[in-house]
Amino acid sequence: METFPMISHKSIREGLLSASWAGRFEVLRLNGGKILILDGAHNPEGMEALATSLKLALPANETFAIIMAMMKDKNVEGALRKLADLPIRKFICTEVPNLERSMTSKTLAAIAKDIFPNSSVQIEPEIENILTKTLYDNQCKYIVICGSLYLLGAIKKMIYLNEDFLSCVRPKT
Repeated sequence: METFPMISHKSIREGLLSASWAGRFEVLRLNGGKILILDGAHNPEGMEALATSLKLALPANETFAIIMAMMKDKNVEGALRKLADLPIRKFICTEVPNLERSMTSKTLAAIAKDIFPNSSVQIEPEIENILTKTLYDNQCKYIVICGSLYLLGAIKKMIYLNEDFLSCVRPKT
């Protein structure tokens, strides 16, 4: 601290607490009370960090929906197992548009059904349909979108370029 005497420990702590990293537990609060959590976790270590963050951030036993796409060359089963003890109500499997590396939603769903037997595992290859259905579904207040940074990019592009979705987005408070 001697090098920068005007910077206090309090200001460092406040800076760290207010810092954000796009695509890493990024929270979008929507009109109507829905909360989107976007996280680029795409391997077992990332999913473990996401699971820890969800346990800390969400109310105890709060069920939520997951929208996920993963790449074929990732350790998908290992990554999903890190989420196995979470109260996932819906597990929606999708694909990254126009990306051959993306695992098919059917293949992802087959893996997810084995790991999440108490969740409703659904297949929806078109991300446009998922957002519309999930945003207006009253069963889950929290929607976690993860598995691929490519997926996050496609989702964010849809949200910010489509007036139907943009009208729902409320800045983080």
